[in-house]
Amino acid sequence: MKYPNDYFHIPKWIYFCDIETTGFDYWRNEILTLSISRHDYASLELDDELELTFKPSNLQHFGGSDVHGFSISDTLEFQNKSESTSKLIEFFENTNCEHNVFCCHALWRYNTFFDWAFLLVHMIKFKTEYFLRNHLNKLESTVNYFKHLQKNGLISVENFKLNTLCNHFKIALDHHDAKSDRVACFELYKIARGF
Repeated sequence: MKYPNDYFHIPKWIYFCDIETTGFDYWRNEILTLSISRHDYASLELDDELELTFKPSNLQHFGGSDVHGFSISDTLEFQNKSESTSKLIEFFENTNCEHNVFCCHALWRYNTFFDWAFLLVHMIKFKTEYFLRNHLNKLESTVNYFKHLQKNGLISVENFKLNTLCNHFKIALDHHDAKSDRVACFELYKIARGF
């Protein structure tokens, strides 16, 4: 997805992000853990990274323990959401640059960028979404890259799930750990860009 100003600016940074959540509903469910890294867009050299936890408030709709492995009692020890959100805003503000790319792996219904949608809704709830809209002007998904590669006969994989691609390319993965998934997304992006 490209915003209009994307055609007039070369990105400075690319961010890789993965989150674990209490479910799949952007408005009802919540972020539990978030892992994000910032890399130079041209060289892909790592500039900074951040790991955050978010204490959930809507325990009535808490789910996903079979996926991410967190129980409700685990997450009650997580950091307050407002504190984590402030740290995330500071992470973006540290670059002083408005034209950047956000990359995640997961696509959801109707080709929605799953991690981006959850992050955006989270920021809307805190009335801070302008930090994302002003800072990130292009969204990418490694799923789309590998779909394109397969369509053009450059790779052949059974599906485009993160664990399938990691097995195919021999990338270490502790699936549904936010940091491991984020690092794997970065490694897959490097492979895709290499084509």
